[in-house]
Amino acid sequence: MRYFAITLSEGVNDTTGERWYQENFLLLEASTFEEAQARVTAIAKQDDTSYENAVGETVTWKLLRIVDVRQVLHDASDEPTLYARHFRDLEGYRIFDAPDDED
Repeated sequence: MRYFAITLSEGVNDTTGERWYQENFLLLEASTFEEAQARVTAIAKQDDTSYENAVGETVTWKLLRIVDVRQVLHDASDEPTLYARHFRDLEGYRIFDAPDDED
């Protein structure tokens, strides 16, 4: 079975305290939901890291949480929608989805 997952990670500049957040979307194969959850956790934790940036400050990235793991809704060859989620606060979504001027 195919599963779709969303993970949330946080990056922190250990010198300045500046924080960034990254949402990742994963598509993977697993025999069961439990296997899918375990694989998502293992994949996401591989990105936990610390490194020095261009000015010598340490930046640390870590997994904050697994946001969601769900079986893919349809075979992509039949229906292009792989995943759907619902929310109640459209204004909050707009704020969250606002473009970052620094990118």
